[in-house]
Amino acid sequence: MTSVPPSDLSARLAQLSPERRALLERALRKLTPAQPVGIARRGNDGPAPLSYAQERLWFMEQAMSGGSAAYTISLLLDLRGPLDVDLLRRSLAGVAERHETLRSRIGTTDDGVPRLWIVDDPEVPFSRVDVSGAADPHAELADAVETASARPFVLADEPLLRALLVTVADEEHALLVSVHHAVIDGWSTTLFVKDLTALLSRA
Repeated sequence: MTSVPPSDLSARLAQLSPERRALLERALRKLTPAQPVGIARRGNDGPAPLSYAQERLWFMEQAMSGGSAAYTISLLLDLRGPLDVDLLRRSLAGVAERHETLRSRIGTTDDGVPRLWIVDDPEVPFSRVDVSGAADPHAELADAVETASARPFVLADEPLLRALLVTVADEEHALLVSVHHAVIDGWSTTLFVKDLTALLSRA
């Protein structure tokens, strides 16, 4: 397709008869939306329908008896220096409060239709392990991360975001954030880390 320079387009429009110009204006009005097109804000009137990708992941999870960690996205963050654990917990909850998908669950309606339930409480399940006294703290860290990453989510019964803080030394910690792929993707992980860092730095 070739584009028409604005000057040529104006000249062509000027050559149209009044009748043809009126026809063109009517056609353009039909193509132009009366109101700006946008994504409507989700109402607070109950569970939300799943996207196609969420629905596909939900069906795959149902096919796996006992659950699977195949769709768990894990972020391992290295934290150095003095750490305010309470601030870290509040910051994780703050990120979940900003993004309602991170405080959601996927269950079914009475007629078996999968839906997304948004939980008002942004509390993020948080556990802590101290391996600083072990003979090889970094080996213990690797074991703790492997075990936590392999734990599946129960989509309907628990938050789809959780965190594990592993203390390796007095000022060396590792934060493992596990999120189900139904509520996060690769691009969103960057946003998650950015938001968490911003909340931690505001203190």
